Amino acid sequence: MSNRCTGGWFCFFDGVNYTYPRGQLSDCGWQDLQDFGWSDRTESVAQNMPDGWVEYQNHTTGGHGNDEHLFFTDTLKDAISNVPYRNMADHVWFSC
Repeated sequence: MSNRCTGGWFCFFDGVNYTYPRGQLSDCGWQDLQDFGWSDRTESVAQNMPDGWVEYQNHTTGGHGNDEHLFFTDTLKDAISNVPYRNMADHVWFSC
């Protein structure tokens, strides 16, 4: 199944195997998924950026400096059809 992530974006899906609804972002740096209604609802991810990597993080107590790494995508068209920590991602960091 195609991951359905448009070029120039990294995408996260509310179901395994890239099933909709889909969220997508393209800005560099740290972003709070809660701002977009996507906290704790990511089950598959894809990256269709020309370079860079995306780290997905879980918010923990004690401030964002203690957020825990969950998983990442790191190459053009990299995708994970069933992420290892489903419905736990609260933040993303796109290093571009």
